[in-house]
Amino acid sequence: MNLLEKLPRMQRKEPQKLQKVEEVGPVWWVETSENISRHFQFDPDGRFSVKMLEDSRPVVKRVTESFLNTFFPSGYPYSVNEGYGRYTQFRALQHFTSAALSVLSTQSLLFAAGLRPTPAQATVVSWVLKDGMEHVGKLICSNLGARMDSEPKRWRIFADVLYDFGTGLEVLSPICSISTIQASRVVEGMATVAARATRLPLYSSFAKEGNLSDLVAKGEALSTLFNVIGMGAGITLASTVCSSIQGKVIAAPLLSVLHVYSVVEEMKAVPVNILNPQRTALLVADFLKMGKISTPANLRYKEDLLFPGRLIEDAGNVLVGRALHKATKPSAFLKWKEIFPEEKFVLSQNNNWIDMVLEQNATGEDAIRGWLVAAYASNIEQSYYDGLSPSVLLEAYEKMESVFPQFLSELQVLCCCLTSSSVAAARPGFLFTRHRGRCTPQYWSTRREEWPKMVPQRSTVSKVFGSRVIERFRSDMTMLEAATRNDDVENAYARLLKQSSAALLNSYSRLGYPYKAWEVKTLLLQGLFSENDAAQQAQILKKANEACN
Repeated sequence: MNLLEKLPRMQRKEPQKLQKVEEVGPVWWVETSENISRHFQFDPDGRFSVKMLEDSRPVVKRVTESFLNTFFPSGYPYSVNEGYGRYTQFRALQHFTSAALSVLSTQSLLFAAGLRPTPAQATVVSWVLKDGMEHVGKLICSNLGARMDSEPKRWRIFADVLYDFGTGLEVLSPICSISTIQASRVVEGMATVAARATRLPLYSSFAKEGNLSDLVAKGEALSTLFNVIGMGAGITLASTVCSSIQGKVIAAPLLSVLHVYSVVEEMKAVPVNILNPQRTALLVADFLKMGKISTPANLRYKEDLLFPGRLIEDAGNVLVGRALHKATKPSAFLKWKEIFPEEKFVLSQNNNWIDMVLEQNATGEDAIRGWLVAAYASNIEQSYYDGLSPSVLLEAYEKMESVFPQFLSELQVLCCCLTSSSVAAARPGFLFTRHRGRCTPQYWSTRREEWPKMVPQRSTVSKVFGSRVIERFRSDMTMLEAATRNDDVENAYARLLKQSSAALLNSYSRLGYPYKAWEVKTLLLQGLFSENDAAQQAQILKKANEACN
C-alpha cells in the first residue's frame, strides 16, 4: 500500500517540473553602437536572434551601407587586396557600355533578319546558324586556355577587343551579307571563352583568407546591376538617336572606345599574383636596382599591357619560351651542362637578348634563379664585353647564390612563397600564394571572427601594449589599424606591430598557441630597439602565426 500511495505523488510532481521549465523566459539584451540599437535574444530552445530597434544614422549613410553589403564582399575594404575599389568602378563602366552595345547590335541583327528578302524558314535557319557559329568560336578559343593562366590581364583585354569587333560586325549586319553575322558570332564566341577563363585568376588576386566565393558572388551581382542599367541606356539610344544605321555607326565606336578604356583601367588595378615573364623581369630589375623586391600591388602599375612581351634591359633582356634547338646549339648546351649540371635552366646569348630555356619539371624557384644569373651576367658583360663566357657565368652564378636566400626571405616577409608546381617551358608561370590560416593578421583583419574581449578592435595600441610603443607608432592607432596596415613590406616596425597584434589575439583565442599574452608583449617591446631587432621578432611571430590554425 505504501508503494501505491507513492506512485500518484511521483506522477503529480512531474508536471510541476515541466511547468517550471516552461516558465523560463528568453535571455535578451540591447546594445547601442554607432547610432544603431539592436535587440539580441537567446530563446529557450537555443535559437539566437538579432533585431534592429532603432537606426538614427543619416539616410545617405544607411543607403551606402546597404549598397556595400549587397554588392561588395563582407568586411570590405579589409577583406580584399589593394585596388579592388578602382577595379570595381571600371568594371561597372565596362558592363554598362557592353550592355548598351549589345542592345544596338541585337537591334541591327533583327533588322538584318527582317529586311532580308528571304522566306521565313531561311531566316530561322540563318539565326540558328548564327548561334552555331558562336559555339565554333568557343571551341577555337578553348584550345588557348593554357596560355591564359599566366597572362589573365592580356587575354581579358583581348577578349573585350574581340567582343567589340564582333559587335561592330553585328551593327553593320543590315548592310552586309549573312557571312558577316556568322563571322561576328565566331568572334564573340571566342571573346566569351577568354573572358570566362580569366575571371577566376582576376578574382583570386583580390581574395583574402578564403573569401573567393563571396568575391565572385558580389562581383557578379554588381555586373548584373550595371548590365541592366546599360540595357536601359541602350534601349533609349536604340529608340532615339540610334534608330537608324547612321546613328549606330556613330554611337557604337564611341561606346566601344569607352568600353576598351574601362577594361584597360580595370586590369591596371588588379594585383595579379602570377608571375609571367614580364612581371618576373620587373621583379628582378627592381631587386637589382634597390636590393628589394616589389609587391604584386606595386608591380601592377609597371606592366605594359599592350606589349607584354617586350624585353627589359635592367633584367638582362631575357627571352623565355623559345624551343631549345632554336635558342642554343648542341655544343653550347653540352658545355652549359658541364658547368651547371644540377640546374634546370639553360642560358644562351643571342643578338640582343639572352634566351632562357627551362626543363619541363622546373619550378618557379628555378626560373628566378636563371633570371638572376642572366641579369648579373648581362651587367658583367657590359663591363667587360666578354659575352656569356664561362668566367662571366660563374661570376654571375656566385652573385645569384649570395642574394637568392635574401630574395626568398623577402618573398616570405610579403606573406608570399613560390609554388612547387612545375613550370612549362613555353609559359613560365609561378604564384605568389598567401598563407590562409586562421591566425594571420589578414584573417583577423577581415573581422569574420569576433575578437577576444581582452583586445577590443577600437582600443589603441598604446593601451594594449603599453606606453613605450608611442615612440614608434601613433598614439591614436587602433588594434584594427595595426592588423590591417599595408606598409609592413618596407617598414620593419610596422611588420612587427602587425604580427604582434595577430599573435596577441591568438594567445587569447587559440589553444596551443606557443606564446602567452605577456610573452607576445615582451617580444614586441624587445623589437623596438632597432630595425634589425624588429625584423627578427616579426619573423618569429610570423612563423608562429602561420603555423597556428
